[in-house]
Amino acid sequence: MTGGRTTIQVRGTSTHCALLIICAAISLAQSPSPRKTTKPVKKEPFTTSSYYWSWYTNGLTEFSFSLKNQSGSDVTKVSYRVLFFDSHGNQIHFEEPEPNLGTIPNGMARMMTITLDMDSGDAVRHQSSYEKIEILGFENAQPETDAQK
Repeated sequence: MTGGRTTIQVRGTSTHCALLIICAAISLAQSPSPRKTTKPVKKEPFTTSSYYWSWYTNGLTEFSFSLKNQSGSDVTKVSYRVLFFDSHGNQIHFEEPEPNLGTIPNGMARMMTITLDMDSGDAVRHQSSYEKIEILGFENAQPETDAQK
């Protein structure tokens, strides 16, 4: 192929056969490449960010994070588990608080805070290298009716 043109030399064949070969070559050169299809990426209903530790002189330790609702609807009764891991990737502790009863509107985030046991909270904070939040369940919030407004 030179300069955007396809050059085909045909010798010793009939004109009809040569035309068929040329048409086939042009057709192949102009046919579009196969389309690449991509599978839609499944969006997780929640994301977490802004992890934060708080500790107090009385021994109380808290772990907070932001929970963003991207489920497509307002949700309530979000239940979750926080897993704590050491620097070797070993899971060292977990907390599973009562479900949050407040409503989280779609597209909005809310800070969640768990209080760790006073006996182990400080140790967990010192040993934890990273945390993972697992969403265990949630309910779609019921839209307000005129009677509730």
